[in-house]
Amino acid sequence: MTSFYVTTSLRDETLLSRPDGQEEVPQWFADDDAALGATIEARNVRLAVGLIDRYPGLAHDKSGFEPEDYADERLTQKAVLLRYQRSRILFGPWSHGHLEIRLLDGHIRVGAVVSRSDPAAVAAFRTDYAALLSGLASDSGMRPLLDDGSVAPDADTAVARLLDMAAPTIGRLRRSERRRRLMRACALPGVFVTALIALAIALSMARGAWEQAGLLTHVDPEAELTFVTEQSLPIVRHYGLFPAFVLQGRVANHARPVVLEVFRDEYLRAGPGAPYPVLPTGDPESPFMLRSRYENSLPLVPVAGRAMPWHALLALLPLLLWYLSLAHPLIKALPRPGDEVFERIGSRLAVGIGLLALFVVVVLLKS
Repeated sequence: MTSFYVTTSLRDETLLSRPDGQEEVPQWFADDDAALGATIEARNVRLAVGLIDRYPGLAHDKSGFEPEDYADERLTQKAVLLRYQRSRILFGPWSHGHLEIRLLDGHIRVGAVVSRSDPAAVAAFRTDYAALLSGLASDSGMRPLLDDGSVAPDADTAVARLLDMAAPTIGRLRRSERRRRLMRACALPGVFVTALIALAIALSMARGAWEQAGLLTHVDPEAELTFVTEQSLPIVRHYGLFPAFVLQGRVANHARPVVLEVFRDEYLRAGPGAPYPVLPTGDPESPFMLRSRYENSLPLVPVAGRAMPWHALLALLPLLLWYLSLAHPLIKALPRPGDEVFERIGSRLAVGIGLLALFVVVVLLKS
């Protein structure tokens, strides 16, 4: 959301010196003076008509007037109704968002929702809001107040103080809007780039499962042998990231030294003479497979003459995640996806990048 809210009060300075010695002008002060009440009502009607002429989006609507705004248990019902009658509330859109103007006895309250926070929009609002306050001050004889309740020398000063107070909020809104623009700009390129990444990951996973299936196809689970560790070989990183843990040792009745790929736990526990159960694969390059690796591949699914491990299906996961999180929202919003859709896709891309970075850090720390 990029909007922010400001409010300004104008006070009738001619009523400051009152016979009862009251210094501050209350919202309502004509309850006991019928003639003054009629004068105030006529003034508020005149002001409302002028505002509606000047700002065509405004309309007189007392639906926003709650009973507690004008009710007082010390007054008669007639006096309360007269308060309601002489007040005016204007609501409606204007060029910078939305306006609400309340015309009471000795006060005018002007609230504005500003729909944009970029510098050009704020500068234009500053000029137009000051003009609105100046016009109200001129037509009503009231003067705008500063946030501490003191009288502002002019409307420009009052608006400058308002914007100074709103500066932190405006700054946050601008940063948020820049982030949203970045999300929108990155959405479509990100969808295509992540599609390629998801496809590459899926193919890599499928290739690994296919190569493992070549070993699994000829494994005899009943022909278990024992691999005896001689040394741990240096860790090899596939694509510079994913580690492969390899031990070198011997298997009984097998003349040549055997290189065996193991899990991280086996690698860390391994030492000279450490035994591990293995199964023969019939493959000259990888003649043996760790039994736990074989069991983790069960159940096997026959595909094109090979026994595919069940986790080969995980190769579809990157593509499924890409479709559900990025492609589906875009397709669903066609033919005219709005900014909200692109922002949501961009935000998901940012989250995905963050999770990927976290994953990389965790892998590097664990390895």
